[in-house]
Amino acid sequence: MNADGSNVKRIVDDPEYDVSPQWSPDGRWLMFSSDRLGVRDIYKRRASGEGEDELVYSSATSKSVNAWSRDGRFVVFDTGGQGTSSDLYVLPLTGDRVPVVVAAETGFQQHGDISPDGRQIMYQSSESGRYEVIVKNFPENTGPRQISTNGGREPIWRGDGRELFFLSDDTVMAAEVQTGAAGFEWSAPRTLFEIPNLQRIPRGFTASADGQRFVAVVATTPVEPQRFTTLLNWTSLVK
Repeated sequence: MNADGSNVKRIVDDPEYDVSPQWSPDGRWLMFSSDRLGVRDIYKRRASGEGEDELVYSSATSKSVNAWSRDGRFVVFDTGGQGTSSDLYVLPLTGDRVPVVVAAETGFQQHGDISPDGRQIMYQSSESGRYEVIVKNFPENTGPRQISTNGGREPIWRGDGRELFFLSDDTVMAAEVQTGAAGFEWSAPRTLFEIPNLQRIPRGFTASADGQRFVAVVATTPVEPQRFTTLLNWTSLVK
């Protein structure tokens, strides 16, 4: 659809689940996951809707597309479509297309994205018992650093790669980053704003390339808290 919500057009016409779409760097293609063959595989389709879906990568493990690198050479995906854990992989789009593992620790490793300069990869990990934002060197897959300090999920790079955003509960956080002679450095995360009635769904939050606009999935009406009534001495009411 257009940015104002007009000209809504269905791109993929398939009876099964087609999820996790990601734009190509030039905006001409969409990479997505579909379980039409029994598990989630990776497909792509022209954003115009022309042509047919193209199977990019298939395996016996369910896969959810996370991101398409800015240079168009890699797709990041996780194996969290089914089960109680997920690992994070990078799929080269050239050569024999053999995925390379990025993170396979205990718990869920998800929402990965390669930095705009192609030198870092960021993702959320529940290895510690709660989600935190982790950054590693790419493609070396070395030097993991925890960026968040009080929980972090759904991390996003700013378009120039000099700042990253993530969620801590219902609060949008930001950290400035830079890569120089001293290696990868980052500032302490700072609070930007809270999002009332934020819905915790896979990838329900994103930001514009300039970091000035944010999109989030929120409830249309506030969720009422559950209430319980305790009746004491109820046996005295039995006659």
